[in-house]
Parts: sequence; structure tokens; C-alpha cells
Amino acid sequence: MDVNFTNLNLDRFERQQFLKIWNQEYPLSSGVGFSGMIVFLKDQVWLERGGEKVKNLVMDTAAFFESSAKGHLQNISPLSVLCSGDWVECVGRETSSAVQVEWIRLLSPNLTSKEHRSEVKTVIRDWRDFIKSINAFFDQRGFDFINTPTLVLCPGTEPFLEPFSTEFIYGSKTMKMFLPTSPELHLKKCLAKGWDKIYEIRPCFRNGEISSLHQPEFHLLEWYRAFASTLDIQEDLKELVSFLAPPFKSKVWARVSMAELFQKYLDFELTPSTSQNELVELARHHEIDVTAAVDFDEVFYYLFLEKIEPRLKEWECLFLHSYPPSQAALARLTPEGWGDRFELYIQGIEIANAFCELNNPVEQRARSLEDLDKKETYGKTPVMLDEDFFLHLDRGMPPSSGIALGVDRLFMVLMGYSCLTDFRLFPLLSDSKT
Repeated sequence: MDVNFTNLNLDRFERQQFLKIWNQEYPLSSGVGFSGMIVFLKDQVWLERGGEKVKNLVMDTAAFFESSAKGHLQNISPLSVLCSGDWVECVGRETSSAVQVEWIRLLSPNLTSKEHRSEVKTVIRDWRDFIKSINAFFDQRGFDFINTPTLVLCPGTEPFLEPFSTEFIYGSKTMKMFLPTSPELHLKKCLAKGWDKIYEIRPCFRNGEISSLHQPEFHLLEWYRAFASTLDIQEDLKELVSFLAPPFKSKVWARVSMAELFQKYLDFELTPSTSQNELVELARHHEIDVTAAVDFDEVFYYLFLEKIEPRLKEWECLFLHSYPPSQAALARLTPEGWGDRFELYIQGIEIANAFCELNNPVEQRARSLEDLDKKETYGKTPVMLDEDFFLHLDRGMPPSSGIALGVDRLFMVLMGYSCLTDFRLFPLLSDSKT
């Protein structure tokens, strides 16, 4: 419930008259007194700076205004016209616990209809410390931090992702460019250049989706290890989450395959050779409408999102592994024919997506071209291949595993928030709090 920071002595008509006399002075503070945002709560009044209370105030009808319009304000009591959210400077007799206000200068009034206190909350500092802790974790383990570009020629070829595009203009020429949906391709180039253990935390951008769990601009943490498996990355994840939130050290981290979930919740034996027609028949059996689906992957995700994903909260921490080969994306296939990848779910929320990385340039190019065909089928923005990425693969990239983790979602889950907008300072398309 929102706290009502109303000044109980406020006379709104008198405040309107006062602001007319004040006449938009917007003075600088003199530096003589205490400056900050004034906050009223029942019979209390204080100053805030940076979201923290810096001084309690004792203010009565003897207090007066200091301004160039002082003569016109001499009969107006600050106690009756100031409201929570006004920025002021106070001068008076200071005690150990408060300031007995003698005069007060209005620096910048709250012109909205809502009285409020500072919105600078500990969550902003918590986020800062969270990022520091992630950096400390990887620094302690000998990872190198990499900076990848924000303007790229290829944002990635994932069929379902819609990128943000822009245009680079130089003279009479133009070049279409994108904001990255992930730094993956550039980080893999670094593996091919010889780096062994690398990571990056950076803003990424994905168009066409906004929800309690997704903002078009978000923070991705990606790390890659040469000569490592997806099981190694799972150990990294357990250590990282426990480092950030020590209670997770005692959690049970379950490992479940996609086939096991299809068997458990759909009574269906999913195999690497399962066909689209078999999945369509399965959807009909479970009364799921898949008529809009154009291929195996879309039918699969209708089933997964409808019947399986809502059940994943049954595990507090879940590694969901072994995906159908059509969803291997940039991952190798296992000897059994599954995509060697996993996703981490915490409390039913997808947090991270990891691959045993494909480093065969011929196979990678074939899959990427297939992805571009799928993007066209799905009506997504066309992109071109990153030929520099394939040049690096041609030079040789060591066998590696890597992961992309949504930092905002992990922070949300570990800190107990239910929605990204609960802690994002400037979320897109959220209701403005005036």
C-alpha cells in the first residue's frame, strides 16, 4: 500500500496564491542551511537527500520564507503551503536530532498533484552492488572481461527474435546496422582469437515483446569457456547464484530432459526424430489449437508453453536439457541426436540459456542460412550473415561451452520482485508515477 505523504496543515488555495507570489524564482541554495526534499508524514517532517533522511525538522508558524519576494510572503506560513516533494533550504537552530526551522527558501516546487518522497531507493544501490558482485565472481575465477560493439552488422540469426535496426550514414553511402540481441557472435570470435575464459555484461535489445518478464532493453551476462562442457557451465551457474544469494547453496538443483517433461505432462515419447505431424496430433489430443503454426518448432512451443512451462515452478532450480535437434541453434548435437543445450529456470522463470558451442563452420553456416529462411517464414526483419564470424570459425575455434543469462530476471528473482518494472528506474511503457 502506498504511504500518504500529505502535509496535514496544507491549505491548497493558499499554496496556489503562494506559488503566484513566489513567481518561479528557482533560486540556488545559499549553502548556509540544509537543502533537500521536504517530506511530511502525519506529524513528522524531514529533509531527504539521495533517498535517505538527513535531518528531522521542527517547523511552526514562527518560521518564515526567505526570497526576493520576502515582503509579499511575510504573512504566509511555510507550514501551510509546502508539500512533500518540494525542494527547499532550511536554516535554524540545530540540535542533535533536528533543526528548529527559522527561515526556509523554496528552491523547486512539486507542481504535480501528488505529494511524494524521494524515489531514490535502496534497490538502485542493490543493483549496483549486484553487478559489482558478478564482476568479482568472474574476476576471482580468472575470466577476462570483453567489450563488444553496440552497433553490429548482424544481431544474430535466431528465427524468433526481432532486432532493432538503424542506419549508418557516411557521405553518400548508407549501411544498415542493428542493436545486438546478444553479444554471442563477437564473444565467440574472441574464443577463436585465443581467449580461454571470457565474459561480458552488456545491454541488449529485442523488439516486439514487453511483459512483466521482458523489456526491449535488458542486460545480458554471457560467459564462455574453452574446452568446457555444459555440465561445467551448470557448475558455474550454481556457484554464481550461490555467490550472489548464499541461501541457494543448500537448494536442490534438478536436471530434467525435455523428453522427460513431455512424458510426464503430455504422456508422449519425444525423440530426436519426432515429426511435426506427430506433434500436431498430440496438440489435437490435448485440445491445443496449432493451426497458426508453420513448422515443427512452432507446434513444439505451443505445446511447451501451454502444458509444460507453467509446471516448471514445481522445481525451485531446474536445468532443463536436451532439446529437439531443430532447436539446437548454435549448439552441437549429442551422440543421441539432441541439441546439447540447457536452460535454467528458477521458481518457474527462465533465467539462462546455455550451449555446447558448435564450432564446425560448414554446419554453422548451413544452420544460419536455415535460420534466415525461418525468419522470412515468420515475417521477421531480414538480416545478413556475419561473414567475419565465419572467417573466425574458418581459422578455428576451440571446443567450448557458453551461456547467456538475463541479469535483470536473476536480480528480480533473487531479490523477491514480481515484475521487472518494480526495480527498473526507467522501464519502457510503464505508468509514470507523478
